[in-house]
Amino acid sequence: MKLLLGLAVFAATALAQAPPEFEAATIRRSVSPTAEKAIQFTPGGQFTAHNVTVGEFVPLAFRTRPGSIENLPGWVETMRVDVGAKAPSQTGELELGLMLRTLFIRDLNLKWHMETRPRDGYALVLAPGRAKLQKAAAVGPPLCQRGRDLVECTNLTLADLAERLPLWAPAEIDRTILDQTGIQGTFDVRLEWVPLRSVDTTGGLTIFDALIKELGLRLVPRKLPLPVVVIDNLDLPPAN
Repeated sequence: MKLLLGLAVFAATALAQAPPEFEAATIRRSVSPTAEKAIQFTPGGQFTAHNVTVGEFVPLAFRTRPGSIENLPGWVETMRVDVGAKAPSQTGELELGLMLRTLFIRDLNLKWHMETRPRDGYALVLAPGRAKLQKAAAVGPPLCQRGRDLVECTNLTLADLAERLPLWAPAEIDRTILDQTGIQGTFDVRLEWVPLRSVDTTGGLTIFDALIKELGLRLVPRKLPLPVVVIDNLDLPPAN
């Protein structure tokens, strides 16, 4: 329910404010003869992508998992594109997604609507015992610094955490997460884990175990009423 309310608030805010967009951007069909791809986003705001399928960009543009997007044309999984864009400095990964959406609206005539449907997801709940959450030390927007399988964030609500977890560990967390802890407020969060594929050889905590040990939270598989993006139109990218 919090996620649905948050989407409603986000939609209302979007109507009152201009959507974020790149200072300059192009998207074109890739003509590379190889399947090698590259994506780079520098702190200065320069974003480049080479030989990436449109299907890989769409979930980022909607800040959701691929399973939460329906009615995509079949060509998105094979059509590879090159993107060159300049974003304002200090743009975060979530804002970058919204800018990609604006680019798709402008250049690919993207149209969509939202529906609520029952889907397999994860509920973020309290683990047995007490939550191990550190109250935010200062007031401000949510900010995160990422390393390899390590994140340090300030001013996160648990709804923020639920939204970001699938972005941090997409190989492990393949479902949308809904915050059902009932805990309000903002927190400073540090989370470190080992990818599931490496645990047997290196040891350490998976992201599921790290949530329990470091934050006193856990993910529980549940059937949840989740928002689904239904694509109404998406044009082929322009050729070079």
